[in-house]
Amino acid sequence: MCPVNLAIEKTAPAIILPGHVMTYTITVSNAIAVPAEDVAIDDTLPDGVSYLSDDSGFDCTACVAGATGELDWTVGTFTETNMSFNLVVSVSDTILVGSIITNMVEITSSTVDSDLTNNQATWQTSVTDLDLTVSKSVPPIILGEDTYAYTIIVQTYGKTLATNVMMTDTLPSVTFIAESNDGGFTANESAGVITWDLSDITAETKYTFMVTVTVDNVTTPTLLSNQVTVSTDNINDPTGNNTAIAETIVYPYASIYDIQFVSDPDTDDASTYADQTVGTEGIVTADFGSNIFIQDGDGAWNGIMLYGSNIGDMLEVGDHVQVIGEVIEYNGLTEIASPDVVVISSGNALPSFEILETGDVADEQYEGVLVRTENVTVTNPDLGYGEWEIDDGSGAVVVDDNDSYTYSPAQDDTLAYVQGPLNYSYSNFKIKPRHDDDIRQTGVMNFDKEAPSTVEYRRCS
Repeated sequence: MCPVNLAIEKTAPAIILPGHVMTYTITVSNAIAVPAEDVAIDDTLPDGVSYLSDDSGFDCTACVAGATGELDWTVGTFTETNMSFNLVVSVSDTILVGSIITNMVEITSSTVDSDLTNNQATWQTSVTDLDLTVSKSVPPIILGEDTYAYTIIVQTYGKTLATNVMMTDTLPSVTFIAESNDGGFTANESAGVITWDLSDITAETKYTFMVTVTVDNVTTPTLLSNQVTVSTDNINDPTGNNTAIAETIVYPYASIYDIQFVSDPDTDDASTYADQTVGTEGIVTADFGSNIFIQDGDGAWNGIMLYGSNIGDMLEVGDHVQVIGEVIEYNGLTEIASPDVVVISSGNALPSFEILETGDVADEQYEGVLVRTENVTVTNPDLGYGEWEIDDGSGAVVVDDNDSYTYSPAQDDTLAYVQGPLNYSYSNFKIKPRHDDDIRQTGVMNFDKEAPSTVEYRRCS
């Protein structure tokens, strides 16, 4: 019979408090693709430790809550290359502080094993009566020139006092603005380093700190790493979790105007940010499913289209959004592709329409901007693909068909106005009406609501 190569590993926390629960993770592997027969796992719990549960799925007669001493799992034939299970134990509240819990696990098989040196694993855990910890969280993504807050949590576990606690936070390339906490502590900031004197902290206590900073703008996506450290002169505190590092990516910020503006569009209308990942903000002005238009002010150069699979499902017109994505030129249209979008607020007023003569609409500066033409005539009701043409006497402009309105154009129809964001596709600028209220026939009242299916008549006396 071919030999196997069974191995076993064990991991657990490096420290534990008396009276607490601890989880061992046991990993079994076989480096040779041969079934191992009559496999058994033996784990002898040390003094002061008792069994609570495990999720191995193997038979174990001794594995009952409160059991101590030897645990034996009958695995049988082991055909997997790797598997892990958790062994949950309870540490006695009378165990000696400063002691070391040493736990060994062993795997055996009736099949010849080519390497017996990896059939045992040992893990040691130190018992302490104090554990001072610190953690930090930051937004995973932020924009240059943005103000954001990160959170620090200081917590003590155990039964004894953490004395003379100090906390130091070394800021990366950011500007400190303010700090608040729920413990009444004073923050002292100097040269990008914030310190707090937390004095003595009683056991099982938690404090939360909020630090507000402004980040400088960047030219390329930049990783910011921020480290905070706590210390105490209580010698029983292990130092393994006294430092926390949080990282965030800063993306270059550019206004929509900055992204869209070009000095000479007749020569080159491509964005200077093309093929770069940037962040920007704006108000959603139109939702066409995978095509979303946003705008961050009135007038020229202030609108842009977002393109992403069904991103409109999470957005509403009037949402103020923060967007991070790649600026691309798609067949002459500047857009932000597959963006990450965060809604900052909803129900915001939309930017004003740019009222233009039809002959002035087809202009690079109005791409993505809400535009409106007034007192126009349908000069061609069928350009193909549902598109049609209007003119107020200054020159024609194309109107796009989006299946979003019910109006059917007819030759020489007169319209009080046609409005919507300006799109660019197939070498033409096109107004994209969003709904029926974006097209008003002369002398016809528009209603953006369905008519009732029945009408009830009542006699008035």
